[in-house]
Amino acid sequence: DSSPVQLSDPETTAPAGFEGSVVGLRLSTPQTPLAVLLLTHSRPRYFNDLDAEFLEALLPIVTLAMENAHTYSRLAVSNRQLSTLHSINALTYNAELPLQRVLRLAVEGIRQNMGYHAVFICLPEENGQALSIRAACGKLDKSLRRRGDTPTRRIAFSLAAEDNPFSHPFISRQTQNRPLADWIAALEKANAPDMARVLQKQPITHIVGLPLWRGDDVIGVLAVGHAHGETLPRQDKSLLTTLANQISLVITNANLYQSEQQRRREMEALYRAGLVITSTLSHAEVLKAITQQIVELTFVESCIISRWDTASDAEVIEIYLQKLPGGWTEVAPAGTRYPLATRPLVREALQEQQLKIVSLDDPSLPSTERNWMAKTQAKLRLIMPLIVRNKSIGVIELITTRAHQRFTGHIIRLIQGLAAQASIALENARLHEAEVKRIEQEMDLARRIQLSLLPEEAPHIPGLSIAARSASARLVGGDFYRYLTLPDGRFGIVVGDVSGKGVPSALFMAITLTALDTQLRQQTSPEGLLNRLNNALYPRMHANRMNTGLLVGTFNLQQNEVEFANAGMIAPLIQRNKHAQWLDVSGLPVGADPHATYRGAHLALTPGTTILLASDGILEAQNPAGELYGFERFEAAARQIPPDATSDQILEHIWQDTTRYLNGADPHDDMTLAVIKVQPAS
Repeated sequence: DSSPVQLSDPETTAPAGFEGSVVGLRLSTPQTPLAVLLLTHSRPRYFNDLDAEFLEALLPIVTLAMENAHTYSRLAVSNRQLSTLHSINALTYNAELPLQRVLRLAVEGIRQNMGYHAVFICLPEENGQALSIRAACGKLDKSLRRRGDTPTRRIAFSLAAEDNPFSHPFISRQTQNRPLADWIAALEKANAPDMARVLQKQPITHIVGLPLWRGDDVIGVLAVGHAHGETLPRQDKSLLTTLANQISLVITNANLYQSEQQRRREMEALYRAGLVITSTLSHAEVLKAITQQIVELTFVESCIISRWDTASDAEVIEIYLQKLPGGWTEVAPAGTRYPLATRPLVREALQEQQLKIVSLDDPSLPSTERNWMAKTQAKLRLIMPLIVRNKSIGVIELITTRAHQRFTGHIIRLIQGLAAQASIALENARLHEAEVKRIEQEMDLARRIQLSLLPEEAPHIPGLSIAARSASARLVGGDFYRYLTLPDGRFGIVVGDVSGKGVPSALFMAITLTALDTQLRQQTSPEGLLNRLNNALYPRMHANRMNTGLLVGTFNLQQNEVEFANAGMIAPLIQRNKHAQWLDVSGLPVGADPHATYRGAHLALTPGTTILLASDGILEAQNPAGELYGFERFEAAARQIPPDATSDQILEHIWQDTTRYLNGADPHDDMTLAVIKVQPAS
């Protein structure tokens, strides 16, 4: 009833706890009851008709206030939901983050902004036989992290168990809402009692599991705990369905990005293998590089490259490497012979020119092959023939001890590409002299590729005159320079010198430039850039006993200053008014020390200031007597620069001075020189 009711009249029983007078009014909108307003007094029959009329007059105001409060509450919830959806949508476009990190951010956002106290994301294992928890929120995440994210330590649920609440949405392809006790029991059965205890303490009664869809395929499960009982409100169903769709898109994009990165690594491996072939006459080095690339990219443990000795019907090992946690080991030395009578499947691959995938579980496996696999603990092998001009000359064999490993079509195509490289290497061993010309042509291609990585011309920066030149001591080298376009109108320059000379330096030059471009997306200050590059490149540099000198400078013409950071390069030489002074900035080369840190040095820019950036090949140039060009001659050449000389003229002046000092001797190191001159304001 919308009119006031005297609840304490003699004919009316007052509510418990109210001993005097009570009057009640219903607060409602035209469509929905909102609340009941009770007014009480200690005296019986205190309220009269005037009080009732007064309360009726207040009724619209109180109702409006209640309705506004409800509206504000709904808007606050809606805003939190929209914020979470926006955050998860943003993760869709941040595919560079590891998938594990992306999933954790998603579930934590759902917990914090939507009030759900238990959120899981489950994805299938590589073997396709189990579903495992990959991300959880809050204290559940701490329990998950303590276990570690490896296939043997994950909390997994068999996809054959249809009654399991975690795997059921994946198998049935339907949403399900089950009591909390079912999920706790599933965790205990999966040997995760610690997470079961954490889940039991959550203020929820049920958990709803939703399949994650990609097109017509289910790719995972989103599980969300709630306190709504067996019937989930329609609004929550709609919201969770939207969240599941967003998370599916995040997972799909992250997987696509990782696949693209894997393909990029594979293309780089093919490119490096090609460069290795063209950079050495030792086919053993080539085969070692290819073997290591195969193991790294396919995640197998061992790889064999062998040639077919048709005269004795034997397989002759060229290289047989195994990767162990401590590094690479040679399982069998080059020249080891296996009679093909004991390796009938290898013989079939050679004769039929068809690849073979061999499983230890195959009941038709020949006994000699089964014995060999048992001895090597192999569970699965891929045997691919090496073919040159329609003739089988050997095989590449991949060996894994993991039963769940699969040789997909993608892996097979990759191995086919590397097999072609290995075939060339084996053929080169037999046709060494005939291949010399081809190797020279490949080296020339490498030189042109390297030159293409250097800027074609200096940028036109108002207020600066810029010139640079680099020359390799061999066909390819490790010196380089790069111009940088930075945010806020800043300009940058990098001069680098990879240790050593020739092809190895060129390879690491390309790696360094690739890493430089990648890190520039995250950091643009000189010291920050060098710190990130050292962290990124140290493992590969250290493994190959290489390092890279880098000198990074960023020019801020709005503030008339430049900042330099130095990693093992010659410090910048500053020339002003015929005075030359070295800028005090130094540091270890990138890749020399994993704990190296770098600091920047600032320099005010004034008109006429000339900055010279040189690699050690300039200062260590030697004349026929073996004497170095040296710092003093370099400073003297700088002091001789006319005040009105352009950067091109300055570069030519110093370059010619160095060349004259060589006096016909070949340079023993790559030489690079960059000149930046501050021009007077026009």
